[in-house]
Amino acid sequence: VEISPDGKLLASGDSEGTVNVWNLETGNLLHSFSEHSNWARSLVFTPDSNTLISSSLDNNNTIKVWDLQTGTLKRNIVSGDWIYDLAITPDGQTLIGGSNQKHIKIWNLSSGELLRTLSEHTQPVYALALNAQGNTLISGGGDGAIKIWQISQNQQPIAAEALPDTQTLSGHQGSIWAVAVSPDNQTLVSGSIDKSIKIWDLPNGKLRRTLTDTGTVWSVAISPDGKTLASGNHEQEIHLWDLQTGKKKQTLNGHEDRVNALAFSPDGKTLVSGSNDTTVKLWDVATGDLQDTLTGHTAWVSSVVFSPDGNTLATGSGDKTIKIWNLATKEVENTLTGHTGHVTSLTISAESQAFFEGIGPTLVSSSGDDTIKVWNLKTGHLRNTLLGHQSRVQSVAMSPDGKTLISGSEDKTIKFWNLDTGALKNTLIAHDAWVDAIAISRDGQTVVSGSEDKTVKIWSVSSLLASR
Repeated sequence: VEISPDGKLLASGDSEGTVNVWNLETGNLLHSFSEHSNWARSLVFTPDSNTLISSSLDNNNTIKVWDLQTGTLKRNIVSGDWIYDLAITPDGQTLIGGSNQKHIKIWNLSSGELLRTLSEHTQPVYALALNAQGNTLISGGGDGAIKIWQISQNQQPIAAEALPDTQTLSGHQGSIWAVAVSPDNQTLVSGSIDKSIKIWDLPNGKLRRTLTDTGTVWSVAISPDGKTLASGNHEQEIHLWDLQTGKKKQTLNGHEDRVNALAFSPDGKTLVSGSNDTTVKLWDVATGDLQDTLTGHTAWVSSVVFSPDGNTLATGSGDKTIKIWNLATKEVENTLTGHTGHVTSLTISAESQAFFEGIGPTLVSSSGDDTIKVWNLKTGHLRNTLLGHQSRVQSVAMSPDGKTLISGSEDKTIKFWNLDTGALKNTLIAHDAWVDAIAISRDGQTVVSGSEDKTVKIWSVSSLLASR
């Protein structure tokens, strides 16, 4: 038996293959479907309660899709196996079945096309369940095994056994709020509330050295030539370090509250910082001199990012706005509004023609409102709003080709999005606590994440970025 999501219908299947649909309020029989020739084994409603799917142990090995508005058969899906249990994703687009041949099969419900067959069980698969978000599938088999799969709606799932190659780096004693990867893809830097900065070898995950900061480290950035590391701390300071030796080169003072964000200009000559004091400051990297202070935000500045040509700066704030600055005039060219929560992170496509010829780079913002917004940097036009995270989106990064966005959230996941279409490509259950920081290597092969669980993870993601 199965109750529809709206609670109005009851469906039952019997050993003769008959499927009945009842009105729960009145007890009236609405439909009786008798096309199955043997036991109607499993039933599932689509989320809108307008369609019922049934599977049977008949010789035709069919799954039947019924239109409950008209009481007619919409289509048959040839399963090839007996299907013992069915599940459907919350978007109503993907059907999943567990079979007597030890498989889990995934179909596109609209077309009936078989998308993928999973064959990890050694006995028939009798039970399936999806979580409310539709991103985790659990299967139970006659082999006594329970398997947990990560699944993106309307996409192929990633089995726990088939996750991207991952290294977990331990050593920090507090939450990790900042990560950065060097331009040559050889060095990873992580900053933590434990007042330390750790420098790791990216290819093998080995710790090279630990730098001691004077306060909680909220931000890190690596210069384009890979020689200088900048860190921003809770004590209103910015430190510049020699990345190779770990020696501190100078300290920049000028902010009146903690330094949340740092970014080097593309030519490496200017460092920009954003602070809880609501200001944005521009520094000469060679001398450490303060070049300018930009004011206009009415709450803390959480993120700063340069355009690829270095002529434009985007800043995100706790005032829920994004400001676009002309660095030649130091004036605000545009203020982008639309987020209902504070702006947490910004990223800009590395190639100015990444998507639309002639209209400039793509700007992406994340927010405490659980959303990601995609903007045209040149015009300020909102292209798309990406929904899928269940909590605050803390950090975003873009693949070097500008085609994939990676996001980290308080919901403990990392998501991969097709930026052109806005479609969710994959979801990783990444950490045991909030994912606060995300970075991607220049070659696009590696994603790095930092978390409240005190770990840094290195993900080999070339296969995920290549997937549709």
